Amino acid sequence: MQELHNNYRKKFDEYLTLQKKCSSGVNHQRYRLKAIVNLLRHVRPTTEAEKQDIADLEKDIQRRQAQLTQVRICSLVCPGIRTNSSTTFAV
Repeated sequence: MQELHNNYRKKFDEYLTLQKKCSSGVNHQRYRLKAIVNLLRHVRPTTEAEKQDIADLEKDIQRRQAQLTQVRICSLVCPGIRTNSSTTFAV
């Protein structure tokens, strides 16, 4: 039983490490998207093609932000998200 518990703890710690890495990646993507949006505010298109390119880019950004929001919601619903690795479990 102790061996099973130790294996569980090891896998759970791996899970938490991967989850933290994923969360960090999502946060970085949000940061980069925000930077791109701020830069786009300063762009003044001169042609219709440029206007269309900017509109397409803004749609892509909105789509990506929605995907990141879904990932965030899922991470809040999934078990273990708020648990730290120092938590002890009864055997």
